[in-house]
Amino acid sequence: MVEKNAAKADKGDGDTAAVERELMFLGRALEALQRKRRYPLERAQFIILRTLSEGGATTVGGLARVLLLDDSTMTRQVAALEGKGLVKRTPNPADRRAGSIAATARGEALMQDMLALRRERVGRYIADWRPDEREIFGRLLGRLNAELVAALGE
Repeated sequence: MVEKNAAKADKGDGDTAAVERELMFLGRALEALQRKRRYPLERAQFIILRTLSEGGATTVGGLARVLLLDDSTMTRQVAALEGKGLVKRTPNPADRRAGSIAATARGEALMQDMLALRRERVGRYIADWRPDEREIFGRLLGRLNAELVAALGE
């Protein structure tokens, strides 16, 4: 039924309709998988901790910009992580509101555990893909993400 409706919806719309449909289902499937899996962190916690792990300590505002969130949302999320001992704040002596945020050893360890689980899961889904297919797919997803981020700035 889904395939039949998909073919009907794509008639005359070309490749754009197929990409839109697949993105819709991708978002839905990722949400469903997130609810089904038992991860050591919530999705938002993982994203923040991974960002800190890859980019180093930064301000709440810096995190908000990188993660495309407003400062108040990021402030609440960082406070929750701090309450769980997953991040630590280092005050800026010149401006106490602009202190830096860094992952704690516990936060880094939990993030690495979840990253390993996520990579293993994705690896299973693309196990039968050729290496060039994996590389192309990753590159195209990166390109789409860049376009989406650029659109947010418009």
